Formats: sequence, structure tokens, C-alpha cells
Amino acid sequence: MLKQVIIIGAGLAGLSAAKKLKEQNIPFVLLEAAERVGGKIDSITFDNGIYFELGPQFFNNDMHAFKQLLSAANIPVVETALDSNSIEVDDYRRLDVTPIIQKLHTIEKTSLSEDIPLQTLYEKVITNEQDRRIIESYFCEILNIHPSQASAIASLESSNRYLSEQNDLLLQGAKPFKELTQYLASLFQEELYTNHPVYAIHKVNDYYEVHTTKQVFYAQTVIIALPPTIACKIQFSEKLKTHFMPALQSYVDGAIIKITWLYPQKFWQDKQPLNGVIYTSVPGVSVVDSSKKQEDARLTMFIGAEAAHEFATLNTPTRLQQATTLLEQYFGEIVHSYTNVQESIWVNHPYCGGGYSAKVKFDGLIDAPMILRTPHENIVFASSEIALKFPNFMEGAIQAGYNAVDKLILKK
Repeated sequence: MLKQVIIIGAGLAGLSAAKKLKEQNIPFVLLEAAERVGGKIDSITFDNGIYFELGPQFFNNDMHAFKQLLSAANIPVVETALDSNSIEVDDYRRLDVTPIIQKLHTIEKTSLSEDIPLQTLYEKVITNEQDRRIIESYFCEILNIHPSQASAIASLESSNRYLSEQNDLLLQGAKPFKELTQYLASLFQEELYTNHPVYAIHKVNDYYEVHTTKQVFYAQTVIIALPPTIACKIQFSEKLKTHFMPALQSYVDGAIIKITWLYPQKFWQDKQPLNGVIYTSVPGVSVVDSSKKQEDARLTMFIGAEAAHEFATLNTPTRLQQATTLLEQYFGEIVHSYTNVQESIWVNHPYCGGGYSAKVKFDGLIDAPMILRTPHENIVFASSEIALKFPNFMEGAIQAGYNAVDKLILKK
């Protein structure tokens, strides 16, 4: 049966596009490769009610679309236990790194006539070797790739699309975010097909054939709600390949491992109120206080870029032991007093890619995001990477899904 729209990917971008199509009574199908919806949004809940977010966890008050969806899904918002006096330090000097991070703001308005690696750009401003190690580790975690790989122009443009002055760790959900994606999926159960990996898209006359491993679907329009590094694995007909593939291949996958420890109390606040630690001994590792206000005590470690690739090769007990040892190096033996620990690995995932999101690489197309979010022959892409607002965040994924529907010429 010929549908008006096929959406490929039931992560937050695809689910948001589907929600908007449903509200407009536009016929569609939503194809998801995995058994579950949500993409990188996933949670684990225990019988005692304690839960852990395995994927994205934080947001702020300026991320309006995400907050609206949480309200619709009956998920209350709670504040992260951020103290205005708390600081972020490095693991070597144990000093506040805020002045060093603030130096990066001087490059945000830099105008470049030619692209250079992001590392080359910030090293023009930051000359002290220890400060450079701090910034290298900072970017390895934030970008999930080494800054020498990242396009400076694309990174600056992405940063400028973060339309908020608020801390992105400000808020969390009072219920698992998995409930949000399950709520969205419940709105269009008849249109949703899980376990349907798409491997080819071919144009036939004035419609598209979308081939999954189980069957072929037909539609006038296609929304590809996948990370660029996953979408580029699809077999496109020649004209589509010529138009989109250079932009898709301009992205490189990130890598991130997230580990959260639950403790009886916040021992790390006994002396100096502490927001987090940037490790220079292992570039790409940082630890943040992920506790909610007046609730449990948690530390979350993010391991990004090459360090994530290395940790991902270890078995689970060894990986957790080495990560806890890193905690111990800063906080002492008390870190072994945790009551629960959970990890999630986003490295070379077959359907979600790696890291928080893919990044435009140095020597890639600077305008790759614009190419992908601009409809061509009734095909458009939607993912957090290409969002006009809050790229690489959950808000960005929602905005990208909505934007894809708005930009396509759809006949109701």
C-alpha cells in the first residue's frame, strides 16, 4: 500500500515527526530497526523504584519542546543538585577549571575563511600545556571525538545553535525517559514497525520503495530520522546518493561510555562543593554530580573518544573496576561504598551510531547539516546532529523531527 510518508528510525527525532504527522492526519509508517523505540533514550528500573538513565539525562528550561513532551507523558521535572558555589576541577592540580573553559568563549565568535581542526583553533588561545590537556579532555568528552578530528567551523556553528544561557545539566526527569518514548509510540501503534532495518531506498517513477529485511514499503515522501553515520549505510538510488552521500560522509561517529554510581550519601561535598572533575590523566574522562535535589547521591562518569573505544574492549567487571579506580584516584577509597552501579556503552552501535551524536569532521562539508535538513526529491533527514536549535541534545532531536515535517510538501 502506498503511504504518503515513511519515517525511518524511531528515536526521538522519528517519534516527534510521527507525532506531528499523526496530529495532521497524514498517513505514514514508522520503521525501526531495533526491537524497541527510543534510540539512545533508554532506562533501567529496579523493583524498588530506583532507575538509571542509560542515555541522555539532562536538559534545561529553554528546551521547551522537550518539556512539553514530558508534560504530555506525565513525567514531572526535577532540578539537578547544582550548587551555585560548586566548581569543576581537574584531576591533577585540583583547581577550578572555569577560567580555562571561559577562554573558549573568545573563539566562539571567530570568523574563519578556511576550515581548520578545532584543536588548532583553541591552541591559538590556550598556550599553557596543562590548560591544553584540560581542554583536550573536555572536548574529547563533549564531542566524543578528539578535537583534532573535528571541523572548527562546524563546531562553532553547532555551539552557536545552543540557544540558551542556562546550564544544560540543570534539570532531569522524575520518571524514566523510557516512559516518554513508550508514550509517544503508543500514539501510533498501528503505524509502527519494529525489527525492520532499512537497507535500501529506490525511487520508482513518482514514489519510493523502502526495502527492509522483512518487506518493501512504498511512499511519496521519506523522512530519514537516523544519525548521518548510520544513514550513509543505506543503499540509495544513484541520484540520491550523488546528492546526499557527501554530506552524510562528512560526519564521524563519536564514542561514549556512561557509568553511574549510587551512594548512601554525597561524600564528595564534605569539603569544597564539587560539580565535577575533568581527568587529564585519561583524556575524555569526566565525572559529574548527577544527584537530584533532595534525593539520592550519584556520580556519573563519561568516558569519551579514544578512551571509550579502549574501555569498550574490556569485559564488564574489568571496565567497572578500572572506572572505579579512576574515581578512587580523586575521591579516595570511599568510592567503593556504592550501593548500585550501571553502565551503558554507545560505541559503534549498529542502529544508533556512537557517542551522544556524530560530528562534522575536519575536511568534511561544512554545510552538511543544511544539505541534510533541506528536502530534495521529497526526501529529508531529521536527527539531533542537524537541528537548527540545540543540536546534539534531545531538544534538537525533537526540533529536527518537527522541522522535517514542516519543510516537506505534504498533501493531506
